Amino acid sequence: MIKKTFKNVETWSGEKVDVVAFFHMSKKEVSEMIQYKKGLTKIQAEAAADEDAAIGVVDYIEDFIKKAYGKPAPDGLGFIKREEEANAFIHSPMYDMLFEELLSGGAEAIMKFMAQATGTSIDEMNKAYKQAEKERGAVKEIPEFSIESDTDEPNA
Repeated sequence: MIKKTFKNVETWSGEKVDVVAFFHMSKKEVSEMIQYKKGLTKIQAEAAADEDAAIGVVDYIEDFIKKAYGKPAPDGLGFIKREEEANAFIHSPMYDMLFEELLSGGAEAIMKFMAQATGTSIDEMNKAYKQAEKERGAVKEIPEFSIESDTDEPNA
């Protein structure tokens, strides 16, 4: 799970506030995204040569953020997701800030965010995407992404 604080968000009334947002995706949800959508690593590889594929990256990121957005349950054991709250987030200044941060950071920033939201490592995500592509019969080699880190923990 990611707890992200957006600093100095301007409200519609002009007031500046700090807003906290949470993102989490279960292993099941990740598996469903991998199975039913192209993996981000494949889209990223295609985007280098094809402008239309870059649009796929944008769609994939938005879909991931929308599915991962929610709030910890009051008992601390679960994570509550509501479609209307996710839609409200997608149309907020915080979403714009997050989206810009991810796109400007490139594939590494996107993969790091996804790994932290799912509680997995980049290596685990690469393996899952490669396996899904093999099962679909993809013939292209899928590039691996890695992130230099001071720690081995996925949520660091």
